[in-house]
Amino acid sequence: MSLGLLRQIYKVNYQDTQVVINQENQEVLRLPLPSNWNQIDVKETTSGNIRIKKFDTGTNKQITETWIDEDTLKLKAGVKFTFTGKTGVDDFAFYGPLQEKSTESQKLLELKLPSSWNNSSTGAATEINGLHVKKENRKHYFLVDDLKKLKIITISNESKDFTIYFNVDDLIAAGLIK
Repeated sequence: MSLGLLRQIYKVNYQDTQVVINQENQEVLRLPLPSNWNQIDVKETTSGNIRIKKFDTGTNKQITETWIDEDTLKLKAGVKFTFTGKTGVDDFAFYGPLQEKSTESQKLLELKLPSSWNNSSTGAATEINGLHVKKENRKHYFLVDDLKKLKIITISNESKDFTIYFNVDDLIAAGLIK
C-alpha cells in the first residue's frame, strides 16, 4: 500500500527517519526508519514488524549507471558533450551546466576521439585524457567512475525522489487496515 493511499485512511507524517500514523489527534503507530534510509542503495527496511519499501518515482536524476551515454549525462548532470571542430572532425569537449549569473558553460575537458569512429556506429572502449570512452549505436558512452575522478560530475549518495510502500499483510497484522 502506498504512503498516499495510507494517508487517505490516517493522518500520516513522514520525515527522513520516521513515519508517524495518527487517527483523530492520537498516535496509532510510530515507525522509526534507519539513519541511512535516504541512501540510494537502501530499498527496503522493516520497522515495527511492518515491511517498508521505496521505489524511484522516475524523476530521480541520480546517476547510478556504470557507463552513461551523452544524452543521459546532459539530462541528469547538465553536462553537454559536443563537437568543437577546433583542429579536425574528431574534436569534442564537455561543457558544464550554466553557472549562476552566467550565460556561458565552463569547458570541463577536451577530447580527440579516434578517427576510426567518424564513419562507424561502434567503437571499442578506449582511454582518452583519463576518461574511458566507447561508441555504440552512434552514441558516445563514458565510464562514470572516470567522470567522477576528473570532477566532470559529482554524485550524491542520497535518493531524493522515491515513493514509500507498506506491506499490506503487515498493516493488517498490526490492525491498521482490515
